[in-house]
Amino acid sequence: MKLRRVVSAIVLVALAIATALYFKPAADRSEMEASNALTAGALYAAMAGKTDGENSTYLDQVISISGNVIKQDGQVLILEPGIACRLEAAVSGDEWKAGDVVQVKGRVLGYDDMYDEVQVDFAVVE
Repeated sequence: MKLRRVVSAIVLVALAIATALYFKPAADRSEMEASNALTAGALYAAMAGKTDGENSTYLDQVISISGNVIKQDGQVLILEPGIACRLEAAVSGDEWKAGDVVQVKGRVLGYDDMYDEVQVDFAVVE
């Protein structure tokens, strides 16, 4: 009988820990400090055409990127020469025109060779 109570207590503690870990909120990457500050051209040159092992310096890092806007398409802001930044906040209309200089902070996902772009998510305009 005593063994049954010990096992039940262990199971309840494990269930409580698992529930707490499951419902833990995700980190807000838009509030994190940028680990590096680069121009869009420098980031593109570092990431373009390389495998994940070769460009792991910036993968999954929050960085600050400055560059010229090519276009804005909904919540995606594309910087020259090919940085696609998915903005965290909803954007009303066209806030940025082609040629505007912006500074964006976001997490680098990697290089997409199909679109020839570096993908950035959780982006906020600084």
